[in-house]
Amino acid sequence: PAVMLILMPISGFFLAPALATTIGMVTGLTPAGMVTEAFAWLRPGGALAIEHDERAAAAVAAVARGAGFEPVFVRRDLNGRDRVVGARRP
Repeated sequence: PAVMLILMPISGFFLAPALATTIGMVTGLTPAGMVTEAFAWLRPGGALAIEHDERAAAAVAAVARGAGFEPVFVRRDLNGRDRVVGARRP
C-alpha cells in the first residue's frame, strides 16, 4: 500500500499510549519492530507518520532510518515540541 492506516474508534484517540502498548502485546512487535514491519508493507514512495512523546524524536527517527526509510523528518506540534516523525520508503 502507499499509506498504512490503523483505524480505531474515536475514543481510542484518548487512550493512544495504552492502545500502543496493547498493540505491541497482541502482535509481539516492539515499536522498532512496528517500524520495520511498516517498511515491509509499504511500496516505494509510501509514507509513515508516527506520533510520539517529545523526548523520543531522535530515537524514533534513528529507528526509521535504520529500517531503510529515507527521507526521515521530525515535525513539531503547536507548542513547539518534537511530536511526529515522518518517513518515506525509497
